[in-house]
Amino acid sequence: MRRAILALTLVTVTGFVPAYGDDAFAKCEDAYAAIGLPQMKHDGSDAGPIAICRKGYAVGFNPGTRSPDWVIEHLQKAQLSGKAIRSNKFTEDTSIAAGLSATNKDYSGQGYDRGHQAPAGDFKSSQAMTDESFLFTNMSPQVGIGFNRNIWKDLETDVRSWIQCGGREELYVITGPVYEDGIGRWIPKGAKRLRVPDAFFKVIYDPAQGRALGMLLPNQKLDSANLPKYAVPIATIEAQTGISFFSALPKRKQNLLKNTQGSLWGTDSSCKGAGE
Repeated sequence: MRRAILALTLVTVTGFVPAYGDDAFAKCEDAYAAIGLPQMKHDGSDAGPIAICRKGYAVGFNPGTRSPDWVIEHLQKAQLSGKAIRSNKFTEDTSIAAGLSATNKDYSGQGYDRGHQAPAGDFKSSQAMTDESFLFTNMSPQVGIGFNRNIWKDLETDVRSWIQCGGREELYVITGPVYEDGIGRWIPKGAKRLRVPDAFFKVIYDPAQGRALGMLLPNQKLDSANLPKYAVPIATIEAQTGISFFSALPKRKQNLLKNTQGSLWGTDSSCKGAGE
């Protein structure tokens, strides 16, 4: 894959424009202080991604691509079980400036799924958190059959199973798109409002074991049996996105986590509730 870019808005965290005001986002920063929010290379621009703080996740939303550059979650066992149900009500995000959020119309008839970055299944303990996962600022265009509905869903299920059945108490999970250099693909085809990612990444960190895993999957129909082969060094994801991870950790620890090849931490499709 060619060196990728984050379209239009590679900036530092301090360049964020909080959607809810500085005080609101400061609380969200505190929730991820143990590892630090993802940081982006500075290109000299004053404009930056819009920082959005939700109950279950935080977003660096890119107005240029109308998709998140990254979404971070702090997954804990208690939130993965409960009675919350999927509403499947994908909703325009009115917390940001009018016209920036994608809408159902943008996706209609374009051949791509509305792909969750923070999956609804991560928030079973709270209906409000589940509903917030359907905001379009948490979505990015994904190939449906063979990707979003298959291998990507399997990866999301695996992440939950590592907590529910794998003996882990918590994980930090960062998810986002990857764009290759060039004009790229856009939808709707005439309006070109949403850029279609060429790939998607997940960076998973287990603070108790001090282990991290990078996954990088092309946004195309893939064989779920090949999921383990998409494990990559986190440094590879940084190089292809311009994002830096684990800013709050000591540099030596960062280097170790980012440069280890890593391998998928096993799969458990039988783990009760993980696939919901």
